[in-house]
Amino acid sequence: MEHSVSEWVRQLDLLPHPEGGYYKEIIKAERQEEGQARPA
Repeated sequence: MEHSVSEWVRQLDLLPHPEGGYYKEIIKAERQEEGQARPA
C-alpha cells in the first residue's frame, strides 16, 4: 500500500504548510484551543 504525497493530501484533506510539508487544519485548531486553555 504505497501512496504518493498528492494522494495522501487529497485523501486526508491536508493543507500545504508555508514552511514545507503538510498539516491538517483540525490539528491547527486543536493547538489554538490548547493555547487558550493554558494559564498565562
